[in-house]
Amino acid sequence: MPEAERELAEFIDLKAERMRLARQVSGLEAEIKKLSEKLDNPDFVARAPEEVVGENRERLETAQAAKRRLDVVLSRFKGC
Repeated sequence: MPEAERELAEFIDLKAERMRLARQVSGLEAEIKKLSEKLDNPDFVARAPEEVVGENRERLETAQAAKRRLDVVLSRFKGC
């Protein structure tokens, strides 16, 4: 473990932080699945107002970006 990580580990429970981040990723995965299913439904896309479909697409993109960021952070916790 690099020196900076050892110093940080004195103040933060790295295992608990990794578990917290993993729960966040899990929540994002559920949201991504729900939004993807909704947007993959042709009836929803055809019947919902355009602004609602656009809002759901934005929410999906935001959730996917957040998950990618958390995946990177979690990859740094390997071995903790």
